[in-house]
Amino acid sequence: MADDVTIERPDLGPDHPVREALSQPYTLKRWGEDLRHLADGVPTGFDALEAVRMHWLPGKLYGIAARPGGGKTAFLLEACLRYLEAHPERHALFLSWEEPVAEVVLRLVLREDARRSTSNDGKAFAGGVIFRETVRKFGRDPNAPIGTAHTERLSAAARALDPTLARLHIVDGDALGHDIRAVLEQVATWMRDAGTPTLGLVAVDYFQKLRGPGDGRFFSRQAELQLVADYLRRFAKGARLAAGGDTDAPDPSHAVPVLVGAQVTRGQSEHPSGDSIREADDLLNDAAGVLALSWERTGGTEEDEERTLRLSVPKNRDGRARPDEVARIPWRPARGFLAADALVDASTGAVRWQRVETAPDASKKSDKRPPLKSVLE
Repeated sequence: MADDVTIERPDLGPDHPVREALSQPYTLKRWGEDLRHLADGVPTGFDALEAVRMHWLPGKLYGIAARPGGGKTAFLLEACLRYLEAHPERHALFLSWEEPVAEVVLRLVLREDARRSTSNDGKAFAGGVIFRETVRKFGRDPNAPIGTAHTERLSAAARALDPTLARLHIVDGDALGHDIRAVLEQVATWMRDAGTPTLGLVAVDYFQKLRGPGDGRFFSRQAELQLVADYLRRFAKGARLAAGGDTDAPDPSHAVPVLVGAQVTRGQSEHPSGDSIREADDLLNDAAGVLALSWERTGGTEEDEERTLRLSVPKNRDGRARPDEVARIPWRPARGFLAADALVDASTGAVRWQRVETAPDASKKSDKRPPLKSVLE
């Protein structure tokens, strides 16, 4: 019977990545070269994240978790803009499956106008606040009757924003499709065709909008999302991900930080905690860092409300995690920008972290068991 047994051996051609990896051991010289590619990452631009030593590191995933309407898009967009402002020679990519590109650009115009017409305290506006509907009218027709002062302000903001749009590549995700391998293959090809790798940050809005590769026949949605997370991780490391090229070796010169928005289900607690982030487990397990976001309304008028973006760090492999504390960042939705990087203690100037109380999750079964006596009775 043993003679009838056939053992299939993998076909490792002379150029197969496995054969190359086995024949060329990882050396200290190569280690140094890889470290030079990865460097130390880039600052996030957020004081609260600097306080926990979080940088955006090439080759790594970062999960931005929030409940519906919890600030994912706002944070991802702000992260891209702060990166571009700190690195005038670099580019960023914003893949949006959540909002139309026109709505994303509307946020950018609001933000640029706010920065140009707001005093240092983030409150006083020269000529008053310009709201979203006014910006929409201006975008549809720059000659629309919206007032001379507002037209001049928005025209100046649009001119100032134009160079940023040349470096912030905002792509409608629906135009690329939802197949994770096909999407990332297109992006990887574009990165390589561009010659010098100038793309320094990729933002994906958001995780659950993506599907696994192929015909979509998966054992479960959980298994599919696990595969989506794996493709995102490999892309971050610089893999080409061409069709049929699942064994693509990553190229450190094309490694890039990837920020991925992830939606978590609504629960009893207003702010997602480390324990309540379950729906996006497959992404968050692969992520080097996880940020949890939520909104807190703090005042202002109905037209120009004041909010606070609450941010905690349930996971941070390269620094400190703050799962049970939040930093608060002032935010003006009507003005499209953060009024400050974070609230700080007046005495020390350090970021103010505060304990967050989370209500018990009703969806989790209680671990309490009846006393042994009652069971025996």
